[in-house]
Amino acid sequence: RVPVLLRDVLKNSSQSLREVTLSDLDDHGLHTIQSGVRRCSGLRRLQLTSAHLTSGSVPDINAALAAAAASLDTFVLETSATDDEDLSGITSGLLQCVGLRNITLRSCGFTSCPAELGKVVHQCSDVLTSFDISGNSIGDAGFSALCHGGLLQCASLRSLNASDCEMTSAALEDLSAV
Repeated sequence: RVPVLLRDVLKNSSQSLREVTLSDLDDHGLHTIQSGVRRCSGLRRLQLTSAHLTSGSVPDINAALAAAAASLDTFVLETSATDDEDLSGITSGLLQCVGLRNITLRSCGFTSCPAELGKVVHQCSDVLTSFDISGNSIGDAGFSALCHGGLLQCASLRSLNASDCEMTSAALEDLSAV
């Protein structure tokens, strides 16, 4: 019932709403409210925390990202039960958002860094100021792929959080180039 009410609130506030922060959603809840989020034409920040999402929610996340692509500058996904395949799917939605200044993918359960995420970072390299992939077990290889995929080209990057990513000192070489 709550997701339905929230969807209706989002639909009614679609012209003025700039930030949406949702927590403790599952796939069904996200599916229910995404039609309301899609109507938020000036949405600048979308934050999903403590989400209990599976691959079934990727199309709904991408639909919300596509609807806000022109205005979205911050995307936050925290503590989600997603995996590497889900990240690959979500990055296809992020690729539509060319003005992302802040990307947070914290503690989502990723164990690698797909090439698509590097493309997102590269695409936003002129405006990206903050990137957080902390708490994901991407290791040295994932961090290296991310650096060479786009992070090295981010002239505007001011904040990088890659803590607790199971990297060794070998990652310092890639990090020193950022």
